[in-house]
Amino acid sequence: MFFLSLIIILNLFVANIDLDDPVQLSTEELKLDGILMPTDIVIIDDFLVIKDDYQEFKIQIYDIKSQKKIGKFGSNGRGPGEYLSIILQKSLKSGHLEIVDVTNKKIDIVNLECIISNPALKSINTCISKTVNIPSNRHSLMIDTTTVVNHSIQHDGVVQLSNFDGKFTNVILKPLSILIDKYQIPIRASMSMTGELVSSYNREYFAYFADSFDFSVFYSYKNGHVSQIHRKQYEYLPEFNVVEYGGNSAIIEPAENYRSAYRSPDYTSDYYIVLYSGQSATDVNMDGNADWRSFTNEIHVYNLLGEKIKVYQLDTNVYLITVSLDGETLIGVTFDKELNPTIIRALL
Repeated sequence: MFFLSLIIILNLFVANIDLDDPVQLSTEELKLDGILMPTDIVIIDDFLVIKDDYQEFKIQIYDIKSQKKIGKFGSNGRGPGEYLSIILQKSLKSGHLEIVDVTNKKIDIVNLECIISNPALKSINTCISKTVNIPSNRHSLMIDTTTVVNHSIQHDGVVQLSNFDGKFTNVILKPLSILIDKYQIPIRASMSMTGELVSSYNREYFAYFADSFDFSVFYSYKNGHVSQIHRKQYEYLPEFNVVEYGGNSAIIEPAENYRSAYRSPDYTSDYYIVLYSGQSATDVNMDGNADWRSFTNEIHVYNLLGEKIKVYQLDTNVYLITVSLDGETLIGVTFDKELNPTIIRALL
């Protein structure tokens, strides 16, 4: 009864919001020294953690208030304490960072205070509080003490569950039949559904946002059971060209009419927040100075039931965003024509 009442209240709240009139947000620059090529960011408590692919140490830690660098770790590579292809995200535990190590098929949970207080640390293994095995995939989230949700490229699954041994257990989102018809082969349909995962604060809810078309699916996870609670119907499809290499080998590349959708989802204690474009490369480049790094200035906010409750519009285009857990601070990354990055902040 409480859950039903909550849905009714949220529906009434959504009905009174004008989503065609975005909330305008002004931004300010954060003066962070030494940023070269930020490709992922996340706010952890009072820290801003940045993945910088051009640094000797891939992960840089800044104090948000002082805007000073206070730690760094994770050199490029495949060895112990090294990272190659990774995704940064909040952890269930305060002061900790989750690193999805796609290359080495694991999730490391890192104690940031341990890193910061040991600047001469030779190996981060001392500061890793837990490591979980994951299957080969694009993105993973731990949702309880035994289960991981994965965004993968499989002929039968786009979003799947796995155990802590790194073995797939259940498919919860298959390639869409309309995309199987479009691309003829299920694995290519799955490849066209690129996207990202995001969880709620307590991991009882999670969502998949496609970056190749305006499609998203929202789930709840309780007592070991996954339920789909909302599925946003798409208005356009992913548009890719298939490049054949003989036999069954092929890749897909964005077609001329490809339109970007969602990017860089994050969460507060109450909602999801995500960048949204909906534009083609032609649309984006009409002003002659934007490329894939100048993604959009439009931000969509969804409640945990999958209902869009607010739209923000920044005064600049950004490529990445992250939001504080209390929902008060948004930090993003933007680039100029020469691809010099700027870290910006907006108060929500």
